[in-house]
Amino acid sequence: MITAIVLAAGKSKRFGKSNKLLASYKKNPVLNYTLNKILKSKVDEVLLVTGYQNNKIQNQFKKYSNIKFLFNKNFNKGMSSSIKLGLKNMNKKTKGFMICLGDMPKISTKVYDQIISKFKKIKNYPMVPYNFSKQGNPVCFPIKLKTKLMKINGDQGAKKVLKQCKFKKILVKSKSILFDIDHKHDLKK
Repeated sequence: MITAIVLAAGKSKRFGKSNKLLASYKKNPVLNYTLNKILKSKVDEVLLVTGYQNNKIQNQFKKYSNIKFLFNKNFNKGMSSSIKLGLKNMNKKTKGFMICLGDMPKISTKVYDQIISKFKKIKNYPMVPYNFSKQGNPVCFPIKLKTKLMKINGDQGAKKVLKQCKFKKILVKSKSILFDIDHKHDLKK
């Protein structure tokens, strides 16, 4: 079983006063594209971790009955708190978990499936997508690394853990694994 932990709790500080995940991108909210592509992929469980503007996000996406919403009341403590909340709420049958960023609308279902398929063949290592020499997201971790990830703190993701272990690179042709929405001008790219 593969779980997708979708991080959607941040304040979007660099974006301005509005929430970038709810900003219109090609006529729909940014997060809409991310969720639709993940839901069409080979993941078995989708956990959406919210925080900032939780009610707005839940109201916008409540139509998705196959998503489990998790409210991170500690979202001000940074990304690590959202990752840990997702880890605590995964299905007990999970063998691997993919940490996905809600602000990456260009990643296709095909790319998610490429990462998952590779993980299912080599289950003992994190699967890290690369576009040429640049590391991207999402990363799929084996369940054995859950304990290490539960120890991260602050506004850091899983890169610290990746630096401490061996992982497998997955070569992805698409630059979508490098593109996220941080500023309003990113919506036009």
